[in-house]
Amino acid sequence: MDKNAGELEKIVPINMREFDEKSDEVYEKLKSELEDKYYGLIVAIEPYSGDYFVGKNVIEAGDKGKQKYPDKLFYFVRPGFRAVHRDRGRVSG
Repeated sequence: MDKNAGELEKIVPINMREFDEKSDEVYEKLKSELEDKYYGLIVAIEPYSGDYFVGKNVIEAGDKGKQKYPDKLFYFVRPGFRAVHRDRGRVSG
């Protein structure tokens, strides 16, 4: 028997539209606090609890969140920025 077979039983379908709406709602409530305290860092938000976890990168913030909510999906933001990551690619001609 596959040692990861039990993991499949934990998978729960998620309504991504609902997740996105709830995530945006929670972030808007926390936005000024997060921008004041954690500008430029990465924040992982668990939207149904409103809990959030801060790190220097997505892995660090996500790992902190997974310690408390191992089976949850997180919404990542970089307070004060429009995106978590930026593309530093160069176009050459």
